[in-house]
Amino acid sequence: MSSSSVSSIDEIIELYKRDVDVTLMDECLKRTVEERILALEAFERFRCELQSAVTAHRDSIKKAAGRPKDFEALAELESIRDRSTSRDK
Repeated sequence: MSSSSVSSIDEIIELYKRDVDVTLMDECLKRTVEERILALEAFERFRCELQSAVTAHRDSIKKAAGRPKDFEALAELESIRDRSTSRDK
């Protein structure tokens, strides 16, 4: 690698570093492994709830549109969701 490419890479890294909030990393590193896992689990629960809300909203929009193509897709998605839900129980 030439010295000019190394310096340009360093410049790019510095540009990214200026937008990194190291206090968030410090806060995370202060936690124990167990606390980090609990936080990750809480985030995953939130992500699942958000995904369910988005899916429900999307489905309600598709139902309101009333297009036959959407009704077919919704029936298939509901079938998949039902199988997934019964498998998770």
